[in-house]
Amino acid sequence: MVGSVLTSRTTAAGLIAVTLAGIAVSRLAGRRKLPAAGPLLWIAVVLLVSSVVYTGLVGPTGPAVSRMVGLSAPAESLWLLLTFNTVGVVAAVWFVFALQYTGRSQLLTLPTAVGLATLPVALLVLSVLLFTDVALETIGSVRLQRLLGLVTYLLYALLLIGTVLVVRSGLERRSVPVGQWATLAGTALVPAGGTILGPMFPDRPFVFPAVVSVSMLLLCGCLLRYRPFETLPITQQANRGRVVAELSRAVLVVDDGGAVRDLNAAAEQLFDVTRETALGSPLSAVDPALRESRGRVEVGDRTVSV
Repeated sequence: MVGSVLTSRTTAAGLIAVTLAGIAVSRLAGRRKLPAAGPLLWIAVVLLVSSVVYTGLVGPTGPAVSRMVGLSAPAESLWLLLTFNTVGVVAAVWFVFALQYTGRSQLLTLPTAVGLATLPVALLVLSVLLFTDVALETIGSVRLQRLLGLVTYLLYALLLIGTVLVVRSGLERRSVPVGQWATLAGTALVPAGGTILGPMFPDRPFVFPAVVSVSMLLLCGCLLRYRPFETLPITQQANRGRVVAELSRAVLVVDDGGAVRDLNAAAEQLFDVTRETALGSPLSAVDPALRESRGRVEVGDRTVSV
């Protein structure tokens, strides 16, 4: 009787997590082309799929699923396996989001993308092997646990680095509401808390849907309360760049050494130079009248902002 009540409660908790994750997916699907929206959509999809799998594991079909995949662990404890693997995927995708959010998309090279995709797959394979009798006899439990610990450490490092990037970017740019970056960070950190609470309460499988529900509530709250894809730090930088590019006044951007780092179309036309030629060149090479100049300079009948 107690077991059936517990199963009913955990199934209900799983259905709540499925519902909230589904709402988050539906709200993000229409915004997937906006800056940094894609990774958040994938996080919501991962949590949705994991919640569906969880509901199947803790329900009446759980034992049959365990036997079908050949796992030695009881179905009741497979939710811990699901929790760790879900957080592993979330950590990798969250790191991608953090890079896009803070304007570091240039770091997402092909080797980086392959590495980020490999880590969650390795985590899944190793964790499944740990519950497989044949693998334990062939490879050894200690070796599997060490490999699993290494991959888990790397994924959690990505999660923490991504969170630091998001929080630091929010603190540096006061125009980004505190609630925005705080709820976004909570979206990734709360599921990670499930990997801490899970081993502490292995007989409380509702820990997983609870952390998923809180995570999705934070994400939905952020989407409803703020306009995260319009006030991203990278979006603000892009908007400023577009404004400068469209100014009719010639604008040159130079570093402390006097080298040209950027210029708009008006400056190219005024000085009869191309962007490729001017970038990296000394300011005096663009026009001798601009040597050691800062601020606004009169060049003929035109004003240049330097």
